[in-house]
Amino acid sequence: MTSSKDVAARKALPRVLEGLKEAHHARRLFIEAATKGIFWLNGAR
Repeated sequence: MTSSKDVAARKALPRVLEGLKEAHHARRLFIEAATKGIFWLNGAR
């Protein structure tokens, strides 16, 4: 027996996972940019 909540959750799951993947990717890009910025600032001094 599947309730409508189960169906909704199953439909939403791929979108949630996709959002998590995008957030992880964005965080990695942000960390890379911050690291490069710090190195650049240290080099400029």
